[in-house]
Amino acid sequence: MKVHVIVVSWNAREETLGCLRNLEALPEPELRVHVVDNGSTDGSAAAVAREHPEADLLAFQDNRGFAAAANAGLRRALEEGAEWFFLLNNDARLEDGALKVIPGQGSWGAASTPIVSGTCSGAAASRWGGISTWRACGGTAAGGAGATRRRRRWTP
Repeated sequence: MKVHVIVVSWNAREETLGCLRNLEALPEPELRVHVVDNGSTDGSAAAVAREHPEADLLAFQDNRGFAAAANAGLRRALEEGAEWFFLLNNDARLEDGALKVIPGQGSWGAASTPIVSGTCSGAAASRWGGISTWRACGGTAAGGAGATRRRRRWTP
């Protein structure tokens, strides 16, 4: 089952490229990555286009804010027929298998800069330094990313 991952970026080229390298290295083959650049002036959009041409890039000319950018990415995923979405902060890194808990769950949510697998096996380093003490269990984490299944009532 394909999961559409939406990554919002604003003047964080290296963090965004690191996030995309992390997603590329995951063993899950059914990922579709959408990067929404919020009017960055640091070359983020060009770097994403050059280094990750497989990613769907939406590059705004101005900063529309996180929510508007996330909704634009979600709309694009819907246009492509997405059933599963995962909103991931560009400074987050996922462990192998972190997205395997999504299919079959009916509804799943996650948050936090560090996202860990559904088995609470570890944590990822945050851009703000060190390993977070936030943990995730059973497909739920705390802050900065989230996934859900498409709902009829939900419209970005």
